[in-house]
Order: sequence, then C-alpha cells, then structure tokens
Amino acid sequence: MPRIGFVPPAPDCGAYRLRPLRLQDHHLLVASGLLPHPYKRAAATVRSWLETRDAVCWALEQEQSFAGALCCFAESPQAVTVRLHFWLQPAAVRDLPVYLPCILHNLFYERNYHRIELLLPDRLILDKAELRQMGFQLEGLLREFSLDQEGYQDASLWALLRQDYTAWQWAFVPFDQGVVALAGHAEAVYYIGFLHYGQKLPASWLSDAAMQQGLADGSGQLNAVSLKQMSCIARAPAAAFTRQKGALKEAQRQIATYLHGDLRELTFPVKMLGGSAFQKLVWQQLQAIPYAQTRSYMEVALALVQQTSPGLTEKQRRLKARHLTRSVGAACGANPLALYYPCHRVVGQNRKLIGFSGGLDIKAALLDLELVSAAASAE
Repeated sequence: MPRIGFVPPAPDCGAYRLRPLRLQDHHLLVASGLLPHPYKRAAATVRSWLETRDAVCWALEQEQSFAGALCCFAESPQAVTVRLHFWLQPAAVRDLPVYLPCILHNLFYERNYHRIELLLPDRLILDKAELRQMGFQLEGLLREFSLDQEGYQDASLWALLRQDYTAWQWAFVPFDQGVVALAGHAEAVYYIGFLHYGQKLPASWLSDAAMQQGLADGSGQLNAVSLKQMSCIARAPAAAFTRQKGALKEAQRQIATYLHGDLRELTFPVKMLGGSAFQKLVWQQLQAIPYAQTRSYMEVALALVQQTSPGLTEKQRRLKARHLTRSVGAACGANPLALYYPCHRVVGQNRKLIGFSGGLDIKAALLDLELVSAAASAE
C-alpha cells in the first residue's frame, strides 16, 4: 500500500506548559480556590477524574506556577468524542486560546479523537471569536446547567470536528488514476501524497477530511470520482474541494492545472519537516530534473557527488555514486512532497520504472502525462 499520512508538528503553548495531572495536585487545586475544602474530598474528586475510563487530564502551569487543571472525558460509546472540562484561574481562562491548540493537537493527532466539545459557563470571560477562528461552532445554549456559590449558571456548548480545525487542513485533487492529497495550512504545504480509488483509509484525520469532502464513503473507502467531477476540479479546484485559503488553496490549483497538462513547474510555498541533510540534497537534485525527462538513480547520485565533491576524478565520482544509489532510492521513497520534488522522474537502469511510493501505475501515468504535454507544446 502506498505510504500515506501526515502528523502536524506540535504547536507552541507560549508561556504555558501542560503536564499529566497527578493525585497530589489536589492540594494545588484547593490552595488556588479551584476545588473546595476539605482536602480529603478534593483528593477523592481528582482520583475520580484520573480513574475515569479514557480520561485525559493535565495540570496547567504558567512559568512554573500552577494555573489549573483540564480533563477530557469521552462523551460517546465509540470514544470518538471528548468533552473538555477545566478548573482554571481567571487569567488562564482568558488565555485559553493560547494553549488550547496544544490540547487539540494531542487529542486530534496523537489520540485520534474525532470531535471535541467545550462547555463554557456564561460567567467565564473568554473571547469566543478566537474559538470560531479555530473552527469551533456554537451548538447550543444550556439553561441553568450548573450550580455554584453564585447560583445556577447557563452554559454554551461549542464543538470542533477534526476536519474543521483551521490550523491544519487536507486538500484533494482527483485525477484518472487516483487522488493527490495535500496537507498544510494557509502559510505552506507540508505533505503531498497519492491515494488510490478503492483504497480503504484508516480512521484518521485524513479519512475524516476525505469523507467530509465526498471522496470516501462512511467506511473510509475512497470512491471513484467521475469525469465531470474531475473537470470541475480542473476549472476551480479550490471552490470544489477545500475551504482553505493561501498556500494550500494555491497548491491545489497548481496541481490540478499540472494534471491537466497545462503547468510544468510548481511554485507554491512548502515547508519541510524532518529529513536528513543527505535526503534534502537528494530532493533538491530532483527539482533539477526537467519536465518530461527522467534520470536514473545513478545519474542523480552522480549529480549529487559532483555538487558535494567537485574535486574528484571521473572514476572516483562514478565509484562514489555507485555506493550512493541505494541511499538515493531510499531518499526518493521518503520524499514527503511528491510532485513538488518530482521523484516520479527517477527511474532504474535502462529506464525501467521502479520504486515509487505512490505506486508504479501513478508513476507511469505522470510520466506519460508530461511526455504527451511536452510533445503537444512542441507541435
């Protein structure tokens, strides 16, 4: 199966830090006025949180000072939804949008939850506009939901689906052999890979987005896209398949135009996560391969040796390049930005098609597309 998927990098929590909540933190909660006396009752409360099935609890610290506690409890039998509860000092409540992305990252991308809910008492001082910017939607107002020393409190219920989280988005470009999947945000694209029709996607951020955008059914199986849909994508891909703006929208437009045979160079902003120094040199070499042409792994290795060791003799260069060909192939296989770094243009000896993470059928289709487009332009 082709290698798919992308895990976004963890965000910056600013001056805040999340650590696992411990039973002894009940002393801090009482001392901060966030749980009532006596300590024994507070300890029992914290123990009940920690022992709840599928619960995730953190202590929040600001510059090493205790700022409160947050717990997520599963709200559905399938454990795809969690509701975030918090016991926070006033300043930490106001700063919730600062560290909330760290919580969302953990729950969405590390723990694979699909939906996160926030229940916000009306007395809380919190800028709801920042929640909306993240993708949260107000789903309801609950009258007299809770009781505290000030009396009954109304609350508002906010929910965010993983595929609606605006910090990171998937975009898709269908074509004859499959679907190009792109992950990123308005500033840059971080990942480009390929999906095959009929492929069943595991329950993940990727499958959520594919189902939401009509490319996969409820089981996560990728549906074939009609020629009419593909034609629509080629004309206006951003309007058809993503609500994202900026770099991801532009990347989708350029890739759709490329797959239509009308664009030779991709110029949208990208950002590389990971990769060794050697791999990055290989990926840079891939960009030097002209449109509608191919290079063997040996030829890429030779170009790399020429760049990094210009003083070698021809015999020395070829000897060193032969030792590097396997590593060049591995670097091509690890390429996180297919098409942008065109590893499909790298072939084996005698121009044999080998080694493409998207599948040899897609590799052949891309090379054929480029050859036909180049021939048509030359006429």
